[in-house]
Amino acid sequence: MKHIAKLAVTALALSTAAGARASIPTIDDDSVSVTKRSSSLVIGYELKGAPAVVTVDFLTNGVSIGEANFTNVDGDVNRLVAAGSRQITWKF
Repeated sequence: MKHIAKLAVTALALSTAAGARASIPTIDDDSVSVTKRSSSLVIGYELKGAPAVVTVDFLTNGVSIGEANFTNVDGDVNRLVAAGSRQITWKF
């Protein structure tokens, strides 16, 4: 299934004084769902491993529609997000 939303995870440098390896944050494609409502898209995803900064981009024919066209984005995006089931809403 092609997704019109592309999620990116920016891993934070997480370490402990003991130097133990931190979990690597990931979002598997199979955990991403996109649901269209009357005037919005709801994107569900599962962040695994560790907290991370999650960003989103919307594509058409593999090309970004441009950040200026998706400023009305709310939810678990564009900030530090804890691991678990998360949701983003884009009101277009």
